[in-house]
Amino acid sequence: MTIYTLGYSGWSADDVASLLDRLDAVLVDVRMSPRSRNPAFSGRRLAERLGDRYRHVRGLGNTNYRGGEIVLHDWDGGLKELQALTSGGRAVVLMCACADVNVCHRKVVAERLAELWSAEVVHLTPADAAPPQATLF
Repeated sequence: MTIYTLGYSGWSADDVASLLDRLDAVLVDVRMSPRSRNPAFSGRRLAERLGDRYRHVRGLGNTNYRGGEIVLHDWDGGLKELQALTSGGRAVVLMCACADVNVCHRKVVAERLAELWSAEVVHLTPADAAPPQATLF
């Protein structure tokens, strides 16, 4: 199993939707509150656009999202929600706003999940939005 993450800074909503199609994945919004200055990434808009391929999991949000030590809101509750989402073998893409995964709580969430599930973690960047190019012979 692979756990994907992305910070939506630099992404378009179209690119995220295409990526979810390619990965057959559900977008798991791990922000404390699914609000954004970019209207395309508000929870309501994502839910309208993606339907059952979008889920806000507040339990995996960082209560100190404005700075300070990373403290997950409700790890156990969030984990239960994720287990239900992945029970059918569907991949997950953990999404937050942060462009730099190294300072984002989604990295902490992904690493904990990887340890529990013996999974690989792939941190996606906007460069991953484009499908791989076919080689012409």
